[in-house]
Amino acid sequence: MDDLDTRLKLACKLAGTNYLPASDSGNDPTGFLTELKKLQSQINTIQSQYRRRFNVIRSSTAALPNEILIIIFRLVCSAVEPNNAGPKGCPQIILGSVSSHWRDIVVDMPELWETFSVKISQENLQTTIPLLKVYSARRRQMPSSMQLDLRGLDYNSPKVLESLTFLEGSIFSGDTPKLLHSMDVHCPPPYWLSTIVSQCSNLHELSLSWTPQNTGTYIWSRRLPTSIPLYSLRILRINRVPIMLCFDLLLSCPNLTEFTCTTPLVHSRNDPDGWMMMNRDQEVTFPRLERLTWTPTRKYWDKYFLEFFRFPSLRYFAWPIWPGQDSKNLFDSFVAALPPSLESFEIIASPLIAWHRIESILRQIPRITQLILTGVPSSAHSRFLQMLQYPTILPSLKACKWIQKVGGEIDHDPRWVSHLHGMLQQRKFYGTKEFRYEMVNVETCWRAEDREMISRLKCDGRFKVEIVCNHSILDH
Repeated sequence: MDDLDTRLKLACKLAGTNYLPASDSGNDPTGFLTELKKLQSQINTIQSQYRRRFNVIRSSTAALPNEILIIIFRLVCSAVEPNNAGPKGCPQIILGSVSSHWRDIVVDMPELWETFSVKISQENLQTTIPLLKVYSARRRQMPSSMQLDLRGLDYNSPKVLESLTFLEGSIFSGDTPKLLHSMDVHCPPPYWLSTIVSQCSNLHELSLSWTPQNTGTYIWSRRLPTSIPLYSLRILRINRVPIMLCFDLLLSCPNLTEFTCTTPLVHSRNDPDGWMMMNRDQEVTFPRLERLTWTPTRKYWDKYFLEFFRFPSLRYFAWPIWPGQDSKNLFDSFVAALPPSLESFEIIASPLIAWHRIESILRQIPRITQLILTGVPSSAHSRFLQMLQYPTILPSLKACKWIQKVGGEIDHDPRWVSHLHGMLQQRKFYGTKEFRYEMVNVETCWRAEDREMISRLKCDGRFKVEIVCNHSILDH
């Protein structure tokens, strides 16, 4: 009993209560046991608080200067992709929940809120709105970027539409839209486009994309006025947008330096002749555009693009080359007129390769230094390397990148290395000083004899070679 009295005295002292000895109480033992459990619970709570505070004091991160923590926090926040983020996974919120010290840093450093990434679903749509308010309050008056992924939302649900209206108001109200310099929005309600164009007047970069599941004709039925000039916009990337809207957006952004349009939607009710009559039928020049990617649609739309659009400062150009493609002669004229500034050309190919067509195009752009081939099957690997052995095809070439589709076939043909050696040997013979050959999503063998064959090209020190496979430099 003395030991019990001692424990009870200590517990009461810690809990700030008076201790009544058992011999003086007259209560039955069960009452003491109940009281003892309560006191023991209080002891456990106090001990837990003590251990937590002690661990914070002992923690190596607690001794880190705030300047170091800020650098770490900034790297963490900038590395999160919108597909991996959510209201519960917002990096700023996670970092702030570690300790009060970290929370103070996160709250007081507006640069940590320059980028906001979140994936919005049916389940977390409601909780995203207050999170956006926190973001708006913390980033203060700093230029910022926003990444939103709204895949999976049902636009036909009245409840979802109501929530999206509140969400739209949270994003595009006050000074928030004017401070946004970059937006990457995946699968937003199409009517948001009008708000973005009209409210975000200082945007430098805009990416808009939709998926096949939410790009039916019905969602684009509302008229979308996009004629407001976006003079500040420099980079525009759009995916699965109606073709007429693609042209409207492009014509509204005269100062673009990069434009990417992939898989534009063409519906039977689109009237290109009527649209072109309402718009200009004369050449349009984009003097600052340096990077251009365009996926062809149908003959009349491609014809309009190739005939009337000019890019005198182009440095990078990507275009699909398919057998039986329309506007062949017009495309050849377009390529022949590409400016001397062009450095990189990307061919997006189909499984059926029209080699004579590709060779004809490459002969028209002898000045380029980088060639990229995307979607070409591995069975065409050796044939492509053989084609590059001709000195009249791309004589200034210094880099080549072969990008195969993920999950594509594996190149088991060992002859590709000998063809690569032959191509590099020809490049060296005609004066090329260095060459980089890169393969992406390609599984292939790299044997000791292959390594030795390539190494012999560098033995005199006058030719530098770098061969990269799936982002790893191959030893040679």
